[in-house]
Amino acid sequence: TLSSDVLFEFDKATLRETGRQKLDEIVAATKDARVEEVVAIGYADPIGSEQYNEKLSAARAAAVREYLVQRGVTPERIKSEGRGETREFSAGSCAKLTGKKLIDCFEPNRRVDVELLGSREVAAGSPAAGAGATGTR
Repeated sequence: TLSSDVLFEFDKATLRETGRQKLDEIVAATKDARVEEVVAIGYADPIGSEQYNEKLSAARAAAVREYLVQRGVTPERIKSEGRGETREFSAGSCAKLTGKKLIDCFEPNRRVDVELLGSREVAAGSPAAGAGATGTR
């Protein structure tokens, strides 16, 4: 999951530099993995109409998808979708706020969750292969 503070500003679907860096880290960390599918699900805060937020969340997910494609992830393996303002964070604590304070409070909602589905083989004898094993050494 990529948090909103590194992905999108209010009312925008353009990746921030910190968001691009996070995605680069994900791509680098999966170089030795067999990634079968990447799912990018975009979200928006509840400010604005439901219809607008659906489009904005889809545009955010598409921006992540496009960036991953530019970094070498096979386009056919990436699914992206927008879910508008569903799965909202901090709604109760933002209820009495207005203006910039309200926008700042809802920042965690302006995000794209990225799931990687696949596997990674661990070579025999590597530290990860022996993790959790018991016996004498």
